[in-house]
Amino acid sequence: MRKIYLCVALLWLGLTSAWATTPPDSLRLRLDYLFAPLDKSQVPTGCLAEYATPLLTLAPFAGALTDSSLTNAQAWRMLYATWGSSRLAGSSALPGLEDVDTRWDAAQTAAPASIPVAVQRLDYATLRPDALTAGLLTVQNEQFHDVAGRSQSPYLRRTLFAAAPLRSYDRDGVLSLIFPSNLHLRTSGYPTALQVDFGDGNGYVPAARDQPIEASYTTEGAKRIKVRVTYSSSAPPMPGSIRVAAAAPQPTFTVLESWFDVQLNGIGCAGCRYDLRGDSVLFSPTIDRHEGAIAFIRYGGNHTPNARPIQLVKPLIVVEGYDVSGIASKFPNLSIRDFLDDIDNDGPFNLRNALDNGALGTIGNYDIVYIDFLDGTDDIRRNAAAFEKVVRWVNQHKVPATPGGPLEPNVVLGISMGGLVARYGLAEMTKRGNDDPQTRQFVTWDSPHRGANTPLGVQSFTRAMNHFLTAYTIAGPAGGIALSIVFPQIRQLKDVLEAPLSRQLLLQYATNANGGYATNTFLDGEYRSMITFGPGDPVPGYTFKAASLGSQCGTDNGLQSYHELARLESGMFLTPLPSIGRSDLRVQAIINSVPNFGGAQRISLLKLYAKYRILGVSVQANLFREAADSPPNVRDWDRVPGGLYNVAGYAGIEPTAPDPFNWRNLFGFDLRLDAVDAFCFVPTFSALDVPEQTNASIFGVYANGGSSARRPLAERFIAQGPLGGRFNQFHPTFNARNSEWLFREIQNLGPAGNFCTLDCNPFPDLRIAGDELICASGPNSAGHYTIANLPAGATVNWYVDPPGALTPTGPSTGPAFDVQYAGPSAADVTIRANVGFCGTPLAFPVAIGQGRLDIEPMADPVCAGDKIIADARTVGVGSTARYTWKVDGVVRGALTGSHFVHQLYDLNATGSVLVEVSVADDCGGLLTAQRYVQFAPCPGPTAGRYAVYPNPAADDVTVEESQQAAFQATL
Repeated sequence: MRKIYLCVALLWLGLTSAWATTPPDSLRLRLDYLFAPLDKSQVPTGCLAEYATPLLTLAPFAGALTDSSLTNAQAWRMLYATWGSSRLAGSSALPGLEDVDTRWDAAQTAAPASIPVAVQRLDYATLRPDALTAGLLTVQNEQFHDVAGRSQSPYLRRTLFAAAPLRSYDRDGVLSLIFPSNLHLRTSGYPTALQVDFGDGNGYVPAARDQPIEASYTTEGAKRIKVRVTYSSSAPPMPGSIRVAAAAPQPTFTVLESWFDVQLNGIGCAGCRYDLRGDSVLFSPTIDRHEGAIAFIRYGGNHTPNARPIQLVKPLIVVEGYDVSGIASKFPNLSIRDFLDDIDNDGPFNLRNALDNGALGTIGNYDIVYIDFLDGTDDIRRNAAAFEKVVRWVNQHKVPATPGGPLEPNVVLGISMGGLVARYGLAEMTKRGNDDPQTRQFVTWDSPHRGANTPLGVQSFTRAMNHFLTAYTIAGPAGGIALSIVFPQIRQLKDVLEAPLSRQLLLQYATNANGGYATNTFLDGEYRSMITFGPGDPVPGYTFKAASLGSQCGTDNGLQSYHELARLESGMFLTPLPSIGRSDLRVQAIINSVPNFGGAQRISLLKLYAKYRILGVSVQANLFREAADSPPNVRDWDRVPGGLYNVAGYAGIEPTAPDPFNWRNLFGFDLRLDAVDAFCFVPTFSALDVPEQTNASIFGVYANGGSSARRPLAERFIAQGPLGGRFNQFHPTFNARNSEWLFREIQNLGPAGNFCTLDCNPFPDLRIAGDELICASGPNSAGHYTIANLPAGATVNWYVDPPGALTPTGPSTGPAFDVQYAGPSAADVTIRANVGFCGTPLAFPVAIGQGRLDIEPMADPVCAGDKIIADARTVGVGSTARYTWKVDGVVRGALTGSHFVHQLYDLNATGSVLVEVSVADDCGGLLTAQRYVQFAPCPGPTAGRYAVYPNPAADDVTVEESQQAAFQATL
């Protein structure tokens, strides 16, 4: 579905990995030199904040609730790593970050209904702000030196305190937290009390480590959770021990607080159809075939009894989109809950309710079978094998709606990548001949049949950094912390980028950081071979329909060629929350789309450097600079019409569902961040499976069931009209219009008026061509009709209006229509055709039994002395026919064509002329027509008007003024 993470990976992968590119670490060398002369044994706790690699500033996290102390899992890791890199002396018995991650994941596995929360209470030292002015330290040659005999320490003891959940989102109205003992890390103090404030109005409530604690909510949104821990300076007595009050010092207690947000969605849906009750079936991995899947089943509410067992009756098999959680555990799993939330829109048509309750006068009662692949990034062919296994299980377990009745065939809905998996699997089952998928309808939802797009600049950026991830450590004298451990998402994103499915989906795939790329060969190769049915293959029992979230009118998304997709000028480094920032580390990042079929130009740039002061001493280090150029002569897919990747929503520019990547959360607010809000992810032509990749198809019109370019291979399809100011919609949205279209299609209801548009016409200049006259007998008693300029594959429905005079002799659909004379008609009939499912109307009048003849003068009346000009208008008269014209009963023998000219000579006459014409029609009958044309002197002066007589001329000709005022001539 919407979790293609390659886009924002550029900033996670790029910015963090960049530290590794200048070995040895220039910043660490600078800090080592700065603090080398100091007596490390005098540093309390052995850790000094100023010596740390400053991923985050430790000071705001002192155990008090401030805007700057808000945490999440990434901030927690960065704090732990920063503290670890601050060690000047000694060693720590605390676990490494990799061990912490293992414990975090194990806690989630042990209590899947709860969110594990980690707590750290770590002591460190910091330099006194007045250490130099108070004479406690000196600076020589840009190094700090101890002052002999000083009366005070130049160091202050500080405490770092932070609590954070493993994930910052939940999908239920009940939020459950658990505080594992092995994730409560500390260097001092003994925890004696743990309290949680869920932000529900109940204040702090007591909690126990290793025991879930929960709260219920009735509203969605971000919930701010507070954690309070009380520490004692001495260990509590062991059970059964005897305390001697006089011998033991009284303990002191310290209360520390931290807070974080958890985003809650899917709450308050008691009336929604398909509640959380249902079944799940595990399909175990088969090493040589697939990695397995879980089918989550939600039953329709009306067709099965309330008592168990509830059985499958009317299956709707939903195949999930690109889900990276199987190989990247730090990312959320796409679930049936996500799907139900997606289709539960607030518009005039609610698909979630319609699938169960029915709509538009039809019954729903669908049983939803949601396929959740255990590895959603695996090869399409392997996940297709898992899909086939689920389909067979459904076919084996579904039962008739009524005893003894027929089984209901399946409907399959493939979302995004799931559409390709399902299409491959259905075709493979059908071609076997003995593996009937028992499916009647197959619909894909913004699925990239011809490929998907992630900007090459993003891909090149990530590839340039991947090989540094495991090499670089945030160094310290007691060892180091690998940067890939600090940012586990990065460690896992490399696996996502290299996953088989990523290569199979992308139109253009970056092979290195220097402009190397490859085009997609799988989709036009093995995939296309499987889904294409040849003459010798079995005929599929299902229809293929497709929805695109791109513009139906071929409108692009407003980006220009070589568009700047993102520019970052930041005074901090990888800030995990908007409220956290620092100016010690500087970053500049620029990402561009490729120049459309242009030359090589820079498409990504990253520059990192440190520039700050410690007690006035400058710390500067150039950490990294990397640029990547575009390959020449490639298409810019970022701007074309298609379903959009919601950069703005995932970048924190506008509210959205929780997502692991957030540009503003990465960099905080002490920055200049300009970024496009979206780019094309699945081009319209790809989602509709148009069999060509040209400008005409990429920017084509796909509306009203037709196309201005090659027709899609989908039997029925829909693209998007303008909604919310956008012509292209976010992938993979279910809005009211396309949700109703989907429901109508799987219910075989046909389209509704709101699917048709006047904004763009995929059928320009269409007209019917054919026989104008149908005779009662003979060779011309049949008619043949076609449509000029008809796009290939366009749907056409023909009929005769009124019926009776003509009988169709062939199909009434398709590009041609044939009729035969059936009886006389008192008037002309009309051959009509509706093109596309919105019925773009065309009409062609036909004469029955005999042709039609009429006289059409150029003007009536005409001026006396002018010419009478007319044409014979005919139906059913051949182009070589001879016409007979008469004027007042006198044949004009020189006129035998359809054009008539007669000169009037008397300038003062008033009257009329009878014009007659006759001609034989194609049925052999004689057609006649006549018309009186009026004439009279034209009023007012007319230059050059004169009379000549006698007429016909004799030896003498008289030229005489007809209007004295108007005629001045010398003869």
